[in-house]
Amino acid sequence: MYYFCRPRPVEPAAHHHAVTEKNPPSIEQAMERLEKLVAGMESGQLPLDKLIAGYEEGVKLVRLCQEKLDASEQRIQIITRNAAGPAGVDDFSTGADES
Repeated sequence: MYYFCRPRPVEPAAHHHAVTEKNPPSIEQAMERLEKLVAGMESGQLPLDKLIAGYEEGVKLVRLCQEKLDASEQRIQIITRNAAGPAGVDDFSTGADES
């Protein structure tokens, strides 16, 4: 019982690609990280605090992937619309570049 009552030591942050606005991972990197997070969560070996932190990171990664997929879909729609005319891609704002 003593094991559950004593505080756990604070561990240094894990060395992985955290989701940041300044240096977002590619969609491939985000998907790879999501797979690792899910595997760790499904292992049943992580303490609750790490499960919650992993879930939080996973939500951010899913949001990032969805934004990248939405931007890609918009770009494909623009390319398709312009297929009859000269080749090229029109600029559009994803909202990520605006402050």
